[in-house]
Amino acid sequence: MRTTLPAYDRVDFADSTDRPRVVVEWLMSSICNYSCSYCPAALHDGRVRYPDWTTVRSFVQRVRDHYRASDLTFLLTGGEVTTYRQLVPLMKLLGELGCDVAVLSNGSKPVAWWEERAALVDEVLLSYHHERADDDHMLAVADVLTRHAVVQFNVVIDPSNFDR
Repeated sequence: MRTTLPAYDRVDFADSTDRPRVVVEWLMSSICNYSCSYCPAALHDGRVRYPDWTTVRSFVQRVRDHYRASDLTFLLTGGEVTTYRQLVPLMKLLGELGCDVAVLSNGSKPVAWWEERAALVDEVLLSYHHERADDDHMLAVADVLTRHAVVQFNVVIDPSNFDR
């Protein structure tokens, strides 16, 4: 028996206030401090290096100019984007340009590191990696970040560890 799907004349946002939003997801490098067995090597093999600061600044400005009429979010990812030495200047630049800053991170940096930078982000996606994550540390990082930003957890886990 064949099921007839409903006809849609358009796809729209669940929250209509998001319509003018453009999200630029920028995979900045393949440098990661983890090397989880279930992650593709391309996410942690170090072959893709971070761009130089001049290129970063130019790219960000060009994207902002192009989407000047839009609400713009940069989702910064890696590898592990917190290994980027120019991350703080980049987050500050994005803020100055009126962009929202989102970061996808494994949350492994010390809690104090996050405390010093929490006000620079609007959203943080924390990837929980069961092979490496310290549960108490991850919860402490989330606690610090929720005072300033929206926090989501991405659970990356081998099915044999679901009980954890």
